[in-house]
Amino acid sequence: MPTCFRLLSCLGVAIFLLFGCAAIARAEEESPPPTAQETGVIEKSVTLGLRDVVMRALAANLDIAVEQYNPAIRDAELLSAQGTFDPTIKLDFSYSDEQVPQTTREGLASNAAETETITKDLSLTFSGTLTSGTEYEIFFDRSQSQFTQNNTFIDPDPLVIGDEFFGNVRNPSQYDLDLNFKLTQPLLKDFGFDANLADIRIARTARDISVEDFRKSVMDTVAEVESAYWDLFLTIENLKVAESSLGLARDLLKENRIRLEVGTMARLEVLQADTGVAQREGDVIVARSQVKDAEDNLKRLLNLPKDTEDWKLRIVPADEPSTIERQVDLLTELNLAMENRPDYKSSLLQIESDAINERFTRNQLLPSVDLTSEYEFRAVDAELHNAFDDIERGTSPSWLAGGTAEYPIGNREAKGNYKKAQLEKLQSEKETANLRLSIIVEVNKAVRDIETGLKRISVTRKATELGEESLKAERKKLEVGVSTSHLVLQFEEELADARRREIAAKIDYRKALIALAAATGNLLKENNIVVDETL
Repeated sequence: MPTCFRLLSCLGVAIFLLFGCAAIARAEEESPPPTAQETGVIEKSVTLGLRDVVMRALAANLDIAVEQYNPAIRDAELLSAQGTFDPTIKLDFSYSDEQVPQTTREGLASNAAETETITKDLSLTFSGTLTSGTEYEIFFDRSQSQFTQNNTFIDPDPLVIGDEFFGNVRNPSQYDLDLNFKLTQPLLKDFGFDANLADIRIARTARDISVEDFRKSVMDTVAEVESAYWDLFLTIENLKVAESSLGLARDLLKENRIRLEVGTMARLEVLQADTGVAQREGDVIVARSQVKDAEDNLKRLLNLPKDTEDWKLRIVPADEPSTIERQVDLLTELNLAMENRPDYKSSLLQIESDAINERFTRNQLLPSVDLTSEYEFRAVDAELHNAFDDIERGTSPSWLAGGTAEYPIGNREAKGNYKKAQLEKLQSEKETANLRLSIIVEVNKAVRDIETGLKRISVTRKATELGEESLKAERKKLEVGVSTSHLVLQFEEELADARRREIAAKIDYRKALIALAAATGNLLKENNIVVDETL
């Protein structure tokens, strides 16, 4: 009997080894998840750090390229507004030849006479407007006139007077010099710096606004690119979790099939393990699709053309999200936001611009009352240098003083412009107050998210560790027959969820840091990015 027992035992071991090896061989024949190599498509990849991605995006972003022109355009408008006070030099020259028939001279009834006047006129005007509204003009005119009297006689022998024939009398030239100074000073409308410098101040403010808008465009792009980068990192990590969970489920299926072959496990356990594999294969397919979507979004921000080889590259993040604890103070962050936020600074500049326009339109309600004064020196002489001497000595001066007043009846245009300017200023103040509240909400949320994120990282890390220990314990119980495949798969799923939550907590914490830097306007400084708004 003992001999028969030993024979049966040996036979049982042989059968166990035979079926076990066959089961292992069949398990090894199970196809792993299809890879790029197996499908015949070899994907090229490029590993990029966060800063590399940000710099590439800033260099290729078309919105930034368009926005960068605005400060230069505003500079041109400012230059144009400053041109209002550029002095003007005007030079005029004219030459005229006038012939006028005259009546016959007494005693020479047979004679026909005419007078020819040749005039050469040269004038120079220097004029402009001062920032106080004063209009000035300096006018100098030099006129040279020469009179010639032409006579025709029946007598063939003309009389000679001096060097001239009596039949063609040419008088000496006459020089007429005029030096005039003129000032016009507005006393009410268009008086003072507020009225005359309004366009320049508004243009300068518009230029400052365009710079802040450009900074905000750059900052928004950086925030969007960084978020897209971490979204890609998250999807890749989730894919790794899904593939790891699929690997664990397949290992369980292999073991269950071996136990089924040797008769130590029911077929139901194999079916449950097989179902778990199918579910996790679906999770891997979804996770891979999410990675592609995240890659496409990042490539869009990098402005990669879809018809190039660069679009086919697989982007692999080189950096990992930092979990270093950062202490934040709400009041400090709020003050930083009010100092640095480009959109808030732009809003304050708009209020300033509207206030300048309001003061200008209020001035335009006043009547036009202008004081005018002129001082003139004039000299007439046959010799040019004598005429200049008279001007230099200030002989024959003349002056004029006067004033003009003008006011449109009703003045509805000025009143309408002033009312509009008042309403625009009030509107800008309300928009700024609303923006301030939004900034406070953003900063508060970002601070809370940072505090919450740190706690979530700690909790989810602990949950992952516990999930790993629980799965190990449950697998040991399954090996000794006191658990089921369903429970093991359930513990595997819980572990996968815990890993996903831990990764999500790290990414959310990193995004909260980005959101706080953007909410406080400190994102560019933290990334060592200097905005150069010049073209």
